[in-house]
Amino acid sequence: AILVHMNDSGDRNLEEIAGRRTDESLESSTGVGGRWTLAGQCVAQIFSLAVIAVLYRTVDQSAFGLMAMALPIVLMLRGLAILCWQAALVQCPVLSHNDASRYFWGNLITALFATGLTVAAAYGFSLWYRVPEVFSVGTMLSGTIVIAALATFAHALYERRMDWRRLTTMRIAAQGLAGCLTIVMALRGMQIAALIAQQYAEWSVLALLLWAREPWRPTWRCGVGSWRPVITFNLGYAWASMMFIAIESIDKVILGWWQGTTIAGRAAIGVYAQMYLLTQRPVNMLTSAWGSLLLSARSRAGADVAVSARLTHNLFGWAAVVLWPLAVGGVCVGDDLVTVLGGDTWRVAGTAIRILAVLTAVRGFINLAGNFFTVRRKTGLMALLATVHVIALGGILWAASMTGARASLQAMTFTTLVAGTYVAAMVIFGGLYLGIACRVAAIPWRGLWSV
Repeated sequence: AILVHMNDSGDRNLEEIAGRRTDESLESSTGVGGRWTLAGQCVAQIFSLAVIAVLYRTVDQSAFGLMAMALPIVLMLRGLAILCWQAALVQCPVLSHNDASRYFWGNLITALFATGLTVAAAYGFSLWYRVPEVFSVGTMLSGTIVIAALATFAHALYERRMDWRRLTTMRIAAQGLAGCLTIVMALRGMQIAALIAQQYAEWSVLALLLWAREPWRPTWRCGVGSWRPVITFNLGYAWASMMFIAIESIDKVILGWWQGTTIAGRAAIGVYAQMYLLTQRPVNMLTSAWGSLLLSARSRAGADVAVSARLTHNLFGWAAVVLWPLAVGGVCVGDDLVTVLGGDTWRVAGTAIRILAVLTAVRGFINLAGNFFTVRRKTGLMALLATVHVIALGGILWAASMTGARASLQAMTFTTLVAGTYVAAMVIFGGLYLGIACRVAAIPWRGLWSV
């Protein structure tokens, strides 16, 4: 694939950034990317635990709960606005300067529209929760969408070049600087403001670092071009992205309706949301990076089925080596880890973290399998499966929460009931989803575990 650059004098310069490579070169680049990603996440997790330890001891659990109630609004619309453009940019076989500029402005316009929609949605969710503060927090978080759009577009350009070393380094730097700012604000007693600032700082630093080293710049004179292939791909992928974020968020939305109006209920939601992040954030960050690696590598492999299969086996082998120990470790020592990080006030989270640790491996393989649909351009099927799961999961969780409400359970016990139901439903869906993904990618189920 060729990215066409235009210099100041109007001369055209060609830079090959993602051309088809030999089998050995492609597999070697994939292996290097996998190792860099794994090493980077190890470093990031160590620093992340230090930040979490400070936050758990300085920020009220109810503040975490309020953040957990508002964040799904932003995450769903942010995913709808930007993830589709990132995947389309990486997948595009030949990318000219004008094509890249059209993608850039389309990405930015979509992000601006999503920002306005987020403000309106935040008001609607505040009525659903019966908590006016949700509107304020959601409105303040809406500004991260445009910043994230700028960061993810530059991120996609690095992915096309398979420049995993720089991507990993910049992500760690952004997370580290954002963590330092969050710690300073939390120590000064800023509570929810510190959590919001963390979102802005991490995306802003990442965007600045990525664009500072990226030679390409968009142009206004990019023409209209043909949007049909992009729109066709984006509609399915955008909806699927939003549905998968809804799958991760629907439990907090339901808990917010039942418990969000009281401080104790909000604290229980905050504890649950933090245990979810503690167990799933490293998985999501790792598989997101590996998923981008798999998407980029399989796109470069093209019609070479043998190379695509080997690349998939290798990455799933990496994932199995990391995810299963994480799940087992979370079940065995998760409650001790939480107590060390947050002290005795967080001891109530022990049962929740053990339950959610079971989800670690399942969630990771679901994330990776989504790229099978993307590479095969079966985003419509992926969107359909995700939509069915959101509807089914919502019904199951609502039924479980009604059972807990009738039994007049305490806030944390009620939350643990919802957590157990959520994990059980996700395990069942994960097996079905992975099986369908393997059929779409023409990869035998057992072949994934042959490495």
